[in-house]
Amino acid sequence: MPTIRNKISARIHRWGTGRVFTPKDFLDLGNRGMVDVTLSQLVSTGLIRRLARGIYDYPKHSDPLGLTLRPDIDEIAHAIARRFRWQITPPIGSSLWPGRLPRRMLDGQGCDNENGRPSRPVP
Repeated sequence: MPTIRNKISARIHRWGTGRVFTPKDFLDLGNRGMVDVTLSQLVSTGLIRRLARGIYDYPKHSDPLGLTLRPDIDEIAHAIARRFRWQITPPIGSSLWPGRLPRRMLDGQGCDNENGRPSRPVP
């Protein structure tokens, strides 16, 4: 029967390098105390890295540089959001909003450089 350590290690390997996670991501595998102890053991073996209290990552290594890379800030933000059941969304009207690019970008209209308004009316 696989131990909780083996289950957590397998999940971390399945997610791949660069993934940031919290103990809450493993609570389906055991109770909070067991998950915390297991993550501490994995930190001491060097498999994972503790970024802050309750935030860990499976470090990504750069072979050409021979260095361990920093975690991606978006991965950290999403791990914290999962931890607190938050939803991350860009501001409404932002060009980052999925499917909400400004109309002038979609139909190729240019902008008047002086005031940033479309040079032609947007339908």
